[in-house]
Amino acid sequence: MRRPSRVAACLLVMMGLPAAGVRAATVKYNIVPASDRNARTRTIKTGSQIKYYITAEVISDTAETDNSGLALFNINVETDLTAEQPAATEFLREIFDTFTLFRSLGEPLDDDIVGIGASQSTFNTTSAQTGIGQRGARELVSGFLQSPNVEGQYVVSIDAANSTANVLAADFEENGGAVSAREIISGPGFTIITANDAGEDPGDELLPFTGLPDSLRFIMGGTAAGIFGIAVVAGLFIAGPWGAAIGLFVGALMGLISLFSSSTMLAGGG
Repeated sequence: MRRPSRVAACLLVMMGLPAAGVRAATVKYNIVPASDRNARTRTIKTGSQIKYYITAEVISDTAETDNSGLALFNINVETDLTAEQPAATEFLREIFDTFTLFRSLGEPLDDDIVGIGASQSTFNTTSAQTGIGQRGARELVSGFLQSPNVEGQYVVSIDAANSTANVLAADFEENGGAVSAREIISGPGFTIITANDAGEDPGDELLPFTGLPDSLRFIMGGTAAGIFGIAVVAGLFIAGPWGAAIGLFVGALMGLISLFSSSTMLAGGG
């Protein structure tokens, strides 16, 4: 049986303020690999670490929204990695700035991590941020999992049965207050595959730019050609042959600038 962390116990005592039986929303926690948030498996070198994010999504249980977003989270991570796991590394910036009470990056418990949590101040309506987690999974914290020095497959997930959450009341902006989540559920997590000949986890590293797709090259080329043609026609119409000659030069220059700037923007990710 897993023991609750000291911080978790403090959170439950300090934030267990709603009236008994008052609950709202389903909170879905998940743990995902940083290198690909949608991946269900990642292969890494035996004995290396893999970066992860823990996310939360707040789902209304009624047709009319029954909450104003996440108010408190207390999360346990469970693995079968057989190696002792370190505490989480850091809160995401906005979460750190908003969830200012009882912050904890968790405590190792064998190959699990318990008591990752924090709370917003819900005692007045100006001190809390509404809407967190209501528009999809929101990243809360990041950290690294330690893989064993043995090849194998290891499952990582959220221990929903021993995790908790509070949500801001539906009328929080008018009256303040928070209520316990009606249900805590867990996403699929992911499986770590360790292999002696595998590479190390890339973490958040961006994939290298390997060139634009042919469809984008076609569109950009057409745009540049259009600018060139417009400049030539405009020059001929306004100033005759000399205008056409000037249009050739200006159009070519503008077309090249358009092509270069579009390529640079797309290569740099916008």
